[in-house]
Parts: sequence; structure tokens; C-alpha cells
Amino acid sequence: MDPPVMLYNLGLSSTDLEDLMKEIRSTSYIDEVESGEGPREESPLYNEIVPAKEVPKDTSIESLLKHAGNPSVLAIADGKKDGVLIVEVKPDGKRNELRVAPKDVIEVSCNCRIANMDLLEFKAMADKTGSNVYDSKR
Repeated sequence: MDPPVMLYNLGLSSTDLEDLMKEIRSTSYIDEVESGEGPREESPLYNEIVPAKEVPKDTSIESLLKHAGNPSVLAIADGKKDGVLIVEVKPDGKRNELRVAPKDVIEVSCNCRIANMDLLEFKAMADKTGSNVYDSKR
């Protein structure tokens, strides 16, 4: 299994980060995928997103990607009220960004990493289904 997606905290208190993680993990997406097969806390999806243990001084996206080991997906909690910034890096180095409501972070991450659906495709699909994703301008 791939390593989890790192969530970089750029503006939240530790209490707010803990609350954000609870909200991210409260998603119904885990229950939908697991179909009641066991406790949600034992699902690999429960730990799809984990807070980074440290944040580099340079918090540019390039620096965060390098710090995280150049993953295909990165999550950033930048303190903005409208959600978490998801950054996707394509094999050719091109990046897409999307701001996502906390309850949809795991679903978006999984679609990028496992289903190979890029963020722009996910946004187009979400526009039709009513998911809480937004164009992101950092």
C-alpha cells in the first residue's frame, strides 16, 4: 500500500488541526467503501491523510513537495475556512490544485492516487454530484 498523503499544517493551532482531522475522518466515504466490513478506524482509508510531523520553514508548494518525498498528492491546511488545499503532481511535473471541504478530502485523495482521476476530472464530476470542492487560488 502507498504511504499516506501528508497534511501540512500552515496556519492552524494544534486543537484546530485535531478538529480538522476528526472532520476529515468523519467522511461517509469510508463507510461507503468499506460497506460495514469492520470498524472504520481499521480501514486503510481512515489513515489516508495524516498530519506531517514537521513543516519546513519554506512553505512554498515546491518545498512541501520536496519535503514529502515528491508524492503524487499533497494536502495543505492553510487556515482558510473553505477547506483543505489538495495539490496533485502529474508524472510530467504539471500540477493541479483544488480546495476541498474536509469531509471530501479522503475521497479526492483516493480518486487521484488510486483511480488515477486527476483533480480537474474530479472537479467536473463533483460539479454534477454536488461534492464540496472549489477552484483553489492559494
